[in-house]
Amino acid sequence: MIPLLDRYLLKEVFRPFLLGVLGFTAMLSGTAILFALVGDVIRNGIPWSTGVLLFLLRLPAIVVYSFPMATLLAVLLALGRLSGDSEITALRASGIGIDRIAAPILAFGLFISLCTFFFNEWVVPNATYHEREIFLTVTKQKRPSIRKNVNITEYDGEGRPQRIVNALEAEGTTMHNVTVIEYDAGIMTQITQADTAVYDPHSGWSFINGVMHRFIPRDRHRMLVINFQKEKLNFKIDPGNLLGREKAPEEMNASELGHAIDQKQQLGENVNQLRMSYHQKFAIPFACLIFAL
Repeated sequence: MIPLLDRYLLKEVFRPFLLGVLGFTAMLSGTAILFALVGDVIRNGIPWSTGVLLFLLRLPAIVVYSFPMATLLAVLLALGRLSGDSEITALRASGIGIDRIAAPILAFGLFISLCTFFFNEWVVPNATYHEREIFLTVTKQKRPSIRKNVNITEYDGEGRPQRIVNALEAEGTTMHNVTVIEYDAGIMTQITQADTAVYDPHSGWSFINGVMHRFIPRDRHRMLVINFQKEKLNFKIDPGNLLGREKAPEEMNASELGHAIDQKQQLGENVNQLRMSYHQKFAIPFACLIFAL
């Protein structure tokens, strides 16, 4: 059973919080969504029913920013009203300390932070991804299902090439006419060529019908040649990056974004912007608790 004081304070905070979420969402959606969306609908001849769907799918990303601002507004209005009517003075005179008065407010801020975090982790990425897919489909901007001449280079921690992957053609989770060159401390150690390479989410990449050339470390003029029907190689190329478009940070949850950062680091790319987006996935939700504090 929630004590009467806590229920009273939470009721004072909850009402302006709902008002703030609705108000800030309406203002932000009008400036950040509607203006650009109406232009896209008219410019690309998108049906208005699809335009409404795109608006609804873009809305969750705006709601996330409304939660911290609504929390700040709610706490200011609630405590301002209590202070203006001398209710806090009456509570203090009754022997109730500031920490006891603040406890339900901080609990409310923590609860909203956790709700915002899970909303930002599950609802926003899915909604943003589907919105982008629908927009690209109706505007006929989808990329072809087959990609030619794929080249990917992975680097070690010192910026030296660790693995070079080349495929004449990539389709779905399959690469054709694949060549993989592997290095150790900048020295080439192995070349693998195969007709096809197939990706399995559990076991990784399997190479079918190929040959492997392994160089002898102490004798560069000798090599070991291995013909194989099926061979597994341990490298972390996501087939989703071979075809179609790459997901934007706002289309991924924290786990997916962290995995993407690790992959891009291996490919030698600058990941500072992605790191900032990763930390924002935690900073923005817990701004609610900070504002309440």
